[in-house]
Amino acid sequence: MEVLRRAKEEDIDFAVPLIIDSDPTIFGGISFRQKVRNTRKLITTGSPLSMNFFLVYEYNSRRVGVCSIYTREDMLSLSSKLCFQELSAAKLLDYQFVRKLLVLRDSMRLVVKSYQVYLGVLSLDRNYRGLGLGRRFLSRVINELKKEIVLDVLKSNRRAIEFYRSNGFSIVTELHKDYPTERNLRVKRSFKPEHQVDPPDEQVLGNVSAFSNIFRGAN
Repeated sequence: MEVLRRAKEEDIDFAVPLIIDSDPTIFGGISFRQKVRNTRKLITTGSPLSMNFFLVYEYNSRRVGVCSIYTREDMLSLSSKLCFQELSAAKLLDYQFVRKLLVLRDSMRLVVKSYQVYLGVLSLDRNYRGLGLGRRFLSRVINELKKEIVLDVLKSNRRAIEFYRSNGFSIVTELHKDYPTERNLRVKRSFKPEHQVDPPDEQVLGNVSAFSNIFRGAN
């Protein structure tokens, strides 16, 4: 039995190591314990790593993966935040934390189109790898979202690129060298019925808001 549900506060301890695992460069060369501490702080300081944007994948009643999803509206909001409160709270913390907070904010500036969603994190518990669950997880995400999905992947991560290609994604472009992390490729997977005509932006934005409300649990 598979379930894709909204993340809750009690999922933070499960999500933290998976978030770290999804980005080996996170916080640079510090200890794993420090990475855990700083990642938890990022989750609770209004950054793009807030649990508000995460979904948890369960298989046979066990949590096995997490992903983060952002609509165009989410990205516009996150990228325009000046993070004064976050930086004020972070000033007593180390440089690595503040730098990562700003990188996460800047990564939201390459906003997706109104009919797309951005997949920021897709990570599977290492104990469940090699069982075909990564493909099932991604398939579940695709089927639940029913939107064109955009994500960024390191150009050097050939394994990840082939994984996404084998699941229907195609490379759109190589991101500019000023993108806040290492050289990345932007890839996407369409979810358009053949011959579909794009609706006006205001109609699409309404649909995106409805999607956002479903996964945020808004009224």
